[in-house]
Amino acid sequence: MNKYNPTMSGQHRAMIVDWIFRFDRMFDVTADTYYIATSIFDRFVASEALSRKEYQCVALSAFHIACKFEEVYFPTIKELVTICEDLYSKNDFFNMEIRILTTLK
Repeated sequence: MNKYNPTMSGQHRAMIVDWIFRFDRMFDVTADTYYIATSIFDRFVASEALSRKEYQCVALSAFHIACKFEEVYFPTIKELVTICEDLYSKNDFFNMEIRILTTLK
């Protein structure tokens, strides 16, 4: 639990981090990408007030940002929309990436 997101328990964080790891395996990216994505997720969640429904978008956006830093080929936003079964739109992901990068600058 942290001061900005009291709804984020250690167990919930562990589930999200495991979920990020599954994407790491699904897209066959490096371990560094996984660690960077997890770091981005943790730092953003610790610094922003979020609703529980935003965690999945944050996790996928953090993964996408990390892929852009580390990978030659990385998933498209369209693939992220498909993975989350259209729970978030392309614009939701674009806006979340901007929000994350602006916050963590």
